[in-house]
Amino acid sequence: MPTSRDLTPPPHERLIAVDVLRGFALFGILYAHMIVWYTAGPLPQELFQKFQTVPAGLAFGANVLLFMGKFFSVFSFLFGLSFTIQINSLARRGDNVALRFGWRLAVLGLIAFVHHLLWRGDILSIYVPLGFLLILARGS
Repeated sequence: MPTSRDLTPPPHERLIAVDVLRGFALFGILYAHMIVWYTAGPLPQELFQKFQTVPAGLAFGANVLLFMGKFFSVFSFLFGLSFTIQINSLARRGDNVALRFGWRLAVLGLIAFVHHLLWRGDILSIYVPLGFLLILARGS
């Protein structure tokens, strides 16, 4: 059974499959947000009410369950996988994992804070605190 250290690529080598999956997941998240939020302006109330039917609700729910939710799950998994790869790479190089990874999380937290001011649904504001917990729970 492979260990988490087996997931770490050699120095200066990227895992192309992870990058491709991450791009696919990000595109899917963009697509999901476009379907839900993009209307190019407020809809007239009568038009909005016209599409609030049971079949429309069922179709939207099926789309979320079978399609859109998968992108968020894949992106979250890849985010955690990337954390593991980065931590193992830092440990292999002999860097102070907690300090270096903590710095990266702090920068990500700053980006998340600014983005959270614009969009309350920002996932980074959840990933950053969990990343700090990951440092404590890495078991080394």
